Amino acid sequence: MKVNRYLLHPSTIREIKNGHFWVTPDEFSEKISQEDFFFIGKDRDEKEIGLFINDPTHKKVKARLWSQTTTPSDFDKELKYRLIQSFQKREQMPSLQSRNHYYLCFGELDSLPGLHIIKLSSAVIIQTSAYFWKNKLDSLKEIILQRFDWVKSLFFHERSINYSHQQPPELIWGDPTNSPNVEEFGYQIKTHIGQQYDYGVYTDMASIRSLLNQNLFENKKILNLFCYTGAFTLFAYQKKASHIVSIDSFQKVLNTLKENLELNQFDMKKHQIIKKTAEDYLEQAKEKFDLIICDPPSSYSLKGKRKKSIDFYKKYLGKMDRALNKNGYLLLFLNTHSIKMKKFEEIVSVHLKNYHIEKKYFLNEDCPSSSSFIEGNYLKGLLLRKK
Repeated sequence: MKVNRYLLHPSTIREIKNGHFWVTPDEFSEKISQEDFFFIGKDRDEKEIGLFINDPTHKKVKARLWSQTTTPSDFDKELKYRLIQSFQKREQMPSLQSRNHYYLCFGELDSLPGLHIIKLSSAVIIQTSAYFWKNKLDSLKEIILQRFDWVKSLFFHERSINYSHQQPPELIWGDPTNSPNVEEFGYQIKTHIGQQYDYGVYTDMASIRSLLNQNLFENKKILNLFCYTGAFTLFAYQKKASHIVSIDSFQKVLNTLKENLELNQFDMKKHQIIKKTAEDYLEQAKEKFDLIICDPPSSYSLKGKRKKSIDFYKKYLGKMDRALNKNGYLLLFLNTHSIKMKKFEEIVSVHLKNYHIEKKYFLNEDCPSSSSFIEGNYLKGLLLRKK
């Protein structure tokens, strides 16, 4: 098979050699023909850098590294090999036995650029951020269905760069009514796959929950800000919290939270659901807590304006401090690759002088990460103790 060769930007070449995977828009990448599926990247000395998959209609990533070996191979055969390798890695992770929702593959870090496949009990979501995968759906479907006999429904979810244009996962095979409850750490969470963009649980956070010690929750009074459908609330119940207050401004997710509490037969007397923005709650908060959990979206709408989570922290960390008991804990998460952990720590330390960082959390287990690929290191967390 003849494959065209293209000169890449020197900075792109440097990043690729350092373990990155992407070719971004520039005066070099704009010369790549839209007709090419594969192409070979080269430097000014004609040295071949790698074999890339072209993604000409993507606005931010024009191509992704497929292999540093530049000899083209049978794509479908290589795809199956890489997927099976990824599946087998998960099968060998004992920690995944405590939950039935996890990533079967995690994009670039499983050598499957722009492709994430998520197991949600008996449903599977093929989630893509690279547009070329849409043309390979038949191959992906065949490999998944041959490998797993437990699949009852298969969805395709092409993620848009523009959040306002996001669409729900689309059923491509199986039972249209199959939106199963998922299980983790002894409790269940309802899902609603295909009904909206978010399907009821963030699977990448489950691996971090698995690292949290019971002593952080047992007999503690807990505030869960931006609670969504309540995964951390359910986790805190399972870890024997004495009382939990869950805050969110969207009635729809609070309704699902209530359903999740009822589904697990947790004592509703131990729980209070409050429909408010985290900002409004903290402005008026009079209660004191032993643990405050804060996991805001990377950006969200507040009174008609877009807000970033880091700006929320800059303004409201002091108010969280006032709502926390002495020797209490803050469990803070940031969900963006654009701010590294070091910067997150610096921002927190400016606003919280009398705190000690007990632990740092990153993606792990079924969500591998690499310091060379910052886009894959989007989720980070800090556990801080008040002195």
